[in-house]
Amino acid sequence: MTIEFSLMIGDEAHHYRFDEQRDEILIGRHRSNDLQLLNDASVSKVHARIHARDGDLILQDLGSRNGSKINEELVEAPVLLASGDVITIGNTRLAVQLARPAASRPGSSDISSMTCAISVRDMEEYWAADGRKDLSAEETKRLAVLQDIAASLLNQSDLDRLFQDCLDLIFTVIPARRGCLMILEEDELVMKAVRTADLRDDQDSADIIQFGNTIRRKIIEEKTAVLTCNVALDPMLEGAESIIVQGIKAVMCVPLWNGDRTFGLIYLDSHVQERSFNEHNLRLLTSIANLVTMKYENYLYVQELLKKKAMEKELEFASDVQKFLLPSRFQSIPGLDVEMQYITCLKLGGDYYHVFPLADGERYLFVIADVMGKGTAAALLTASLHAYLSTLCSAAMPLDEVAGRVNLYIHNLCEGQFFITMFALCYETATGRMHFVNAGHEEGLLVNAAGDVTRLTEGGLLLGVSPAATYDVGESQLEPGDLVFLFTDGLSEISNAAGEMMGKEAIVDFLKRQRYLSPADLCRALLDDADKYREQQPQHDDLTMIALKRDEKKSC
Repeated sequence: MTIEFSLMIGDEAHHYRFDEQRDEILIGRHRSNDLQLLNDASVSKVHARIHARDGDLILQDLGSRNGSKINEELVEAPVLLASGDVITIGNTRLAVQLARPAASRPGSSDISSMTCAISVRDMEEYWAADGRKDLSAEETKRLAVLQDIAASLLNQSDLDRLFQDCLDLIFTVIPARRGCLMILEEDELVMKAVRTADLRDDQDSADIIQFGNTIRRKIIEEKTAVLTCNVALDPMLEGAESIIVQGIKAVMCVPLWNGDRTFGLIYLDSHVQERSFNEHNLRLLTSIANLVTMKYENYLYVQELLKKKAMEKELEFASDVQKFLLPSRFQSIPGLDVEMQYITCLKLGGDYYHVFPLADGERYLFVIADVMGKGTAAALLTASLHAYLSTLCSAAMPLDEVAGRVNLYIHNLCEGQFFITMFALCYETATGRMHFVNAGHEEGLLVNAAGDVTRLTEGGLLLGVSPAATYDVGESQLEPGDLVFLFTDGLSEISNAAGEMMGKEAIVDFLKRQRYLSPADLCRALLDDADKYREQQPQHDDLTMIALKRDEKKSC
């Protein structure tokens, strides 16, 4: 009987065929072996062999000095090999992969019988490599999906709704039968959201999702994203008999983590060996998990600060840094009436705003931003953003290039630990012409004298997610009497006693009604309306707004 199989060392495949002429391969350090592990002193000269018996593959240790392991178990007698098994010889790990089905494309890699486990820290190298080449159509699509999900999560303040929205959005791009999001509470995984392909919302679908101890350890402790397309043959899923009984064929699972802390996981499964359960979508799912983690971690941190006033000296220091950066009022700009309002919910906020005069003396760059994080680190990141923007504004470059450089700077500086949303608007005093970029921020609003509202949306992904992100530049005209309004989500997400958010449409309606007011009067009136809507509820996020109005008389 002919047996074809491969031994995978990382991404390198060694292919073998057993037939009438050959029924064994030798593995060791000596050059006479079929598979030579030359640079590993812990490997014996002739260490182990794989041979065929009655159509099966058998692993046998040949009395080696340090022994051989199969799936981390020491081999003491000949062991039957299955696809997906991992052999450890010295410092080398060999993944067993049986021959691909005949229907597979020549030259394609087979994932139908193997497990893919990727450290989430390796995602940084993946994105960095993509950032040095032109984006493929598939990568562009994934970035677009990531941007949509980031925008949705940005506008969601209710955690239960956020978790459910996350699963719903994932199902639009990865066809799975079931999915769940679990949060680690007191060392126990607690179900927070469940989704099924047919949109059933029964508790049974949550109860039957179980995990083996090995995969739980890899996700929670080792921070490893796991993909398997053959559950029945996967040793990683030992102890998960209920999954096998249900006929689950494919599983994808990624951690919710940041730094050294794991918050939970996202799990997907399928009854078929779904081709979309692949390494590309595993990386996409990991990026989505990172965004959810940032929102969840920010929520936990704010709650902690609201309950106790710890680390007061650190907050005092960071607050001083922030006060130095944020102007109390904008400088006079010819032909333009400008007003800003900034209210922090804590002693230390995460919002940022500024106006930079450009080198030609006739244009000004307005910037409003929101750092996804709190504390000294966020304040220092704001200081770094301010300093870098100051440097860029001293050089003449297009606005899309400014956004791209800031994005790459934040990505390299923060290593995926912090993200920033930003809206940048360049205003020409002589003509009223505006160019703008929206990097994952709340859309700007342009209200003309007739009350028509234009939403300023052109831009791209929030800053720091991917070095490969690119940004579109929008263009519009500010006529005499027209108003531009910029704000952070601390305004639109103000909640009343019933937990209902004020929302963007309430802001739009207010601007239509009060567009004749000066920017200063308009901001004060809007804050009064917001306070009435809040109904004495505490403020949960920083609130920043900027209003720009071109003078009725034409600028000089």
